[in-house]
Amino acid sequence: MGNRKKNGKLRKLLLCVPILCIIAVAATFYMIFDMNKKIEDKNYSVDDIEDSNNEITNNIANMSNETEENTAENNNTNTNSSENNNNTSNTETGEPTGNLVNSTDSKEKAIELVKKEWGEDDTVLFDCYVNSNGEYIVTITSTSGKVISYYKVDLEKEQIELY
Repeated sequence: MGNRKKNGKLRKLLLCVPILCIIAVAATFYMIFDMNKKIEDKNYSVDDIEDSNNEITNNIANMSNETEENTAENNNTNTNSSENNNNTSNTETGEPTGNLVNSTDSKEKAIELVKKEWGEDDTVLFDCYVNSNGEYIVTITSTSGKVISYYKVDLEKEQIELY
């Protein structure tokens, strides 16, 4: 009778082990597929990234074109005003006063230095900004909006270097 109890316990144990293995395998597969589904839900397609990059590039090109058009218009207006009234003050000609004039003049000077280095080229646009360190950075972009090059300009020494 002692052997029957041992055989009964052994049979129960042998039945439980495969069942536990099947449950473990099923749980593992469930977790793997669930993780894959979550990863697929969060993945961004390459097309979405390229579209957003193209949109940003187009926005930058448009802003650059608008800035150049505004600068050209302001230069024409200021030239005409100064030719007509040589004795007028800055406020009468419509020119900005204070730091804005110095900033604009400095940016124009930086662009002119880079244009001298770059040479005559109608297929590119020049734009200038001041970074957080106070350095003048001139960007050269193609008319399609692609940035070709960056230059850092030192106005005091009138030197430029590739940025």
